[in-house]
Amino acid sequence: MDRLEWEKHTHEEIEFWDKWFRTRGGQWPDDYLRRIDPQQRLPDLIEKVLADKGVERGSAIRILDLGSGPLTYVGSHSDRYSVEVVAIDPLADAYNLLIQKHGIAAPLLPQKGEAERLDCLFTPQTFDLIWICNSLDHAYDPVLGLFQAYKTLKTGGTMLLVFHPNEADVGNYQGLHNWNFDVRAGNFVMESHGQLINISGMLDKFAKIKVPATKALHAPKSKLVVEVQKVSEISLFDLLSKNVETGTF
Repeated sequence: MDRLEWEKHTHEEIEFWDKWFRTRGGQWPDDYLRRIDPQQRLPDLIEKVLADKGVERGSAIRILDLGSGPLTYVGSHSDRYSVEVVAIDPLADAYNLLIQKHGIAAPLLPQKGEAERLDCLFTPQTFDLIWICNSLDHAYDPVLGLFQAYKTLKTGGTMLLVFHPNEADVGNYQGLHNWNFDVRAGNFVMESHGQLINISGMLDKFAKIKVPATKALHAPKSKLVVEVQKVSEISLFDLLSKNVETGTF
């Protein structure tokens, strides 16, 4: 999907969130209450990842919520860490108008930014952790978006990709559902219209990737979490060369 085609479908996301505000979360009322909570806490999953890495109590942690939607799911309140959250979304301007329209006191407003152009907003080695939940698979170029996110991550830092597998197949490639994210044969992959890109293979030797031990499932049935820990820098040339060498294009 090119960017112009992607833009044609963004109104669907805005309409979804408009209804979400109007119905106070609709079928997800707990999600609504969490996101508007001024004392919103850091997700347990992030707390566990940081603790398992041995991050010391009291450490200052800077987190990027990439593709946050109008209200981030990542709260900054933690008993263990001093947390700063930066929420980025390409539709932030429209979402902030929705927040104003519905009279929401948002704990944190999103900033406008695209995954594919993160280098216009942040320098390399900026974030300790990047949270990507049900968002990058809606991008027009998720491979470039992942690379840009990887650049902004500190060495030793972690990207958490949380997603429903195979959403493009389930959604019949409608709207922004143009990419399947999945774990296949122990590898994190992106796939669109039969074009399979093995992200685990591309980042081999540059990152430690932890995938769940599960077979491929369809989107309504599960949510998967892939952890990408940055070991060393990788250039876009190296990334594309690696992709060609492994035959994933």
